[in-house]
Amino acid sequence: MEKALRWLATNPRHPGLRTHLYHSLKSPFDRNGQVFESYAQNQTSGAMRLFWCYGQAAGDITVIAIVRHPD
Repeated sequence: MEKALRWLATNPRHPGLRTHLYHSLKSPFDRNGQVFESYAQNQTSGAMRLFWCYGQAAGDITVIAIVRHPD
């Protein structure tokens, strides 16, 4: 998890995060804003996922949720 959060803070497009748009959540800052899902773990039972969006100020990233992926 720590490594994933470091990658997210420095480069949200890091290939290890496998970041992609997530359409089922809305940004808390902008009703037209995008929410992204990134992998904190992969190929593990109950692997962790990060849901995040860009914040109100340029360069801000807000983590909305950290959850286990359903098996």
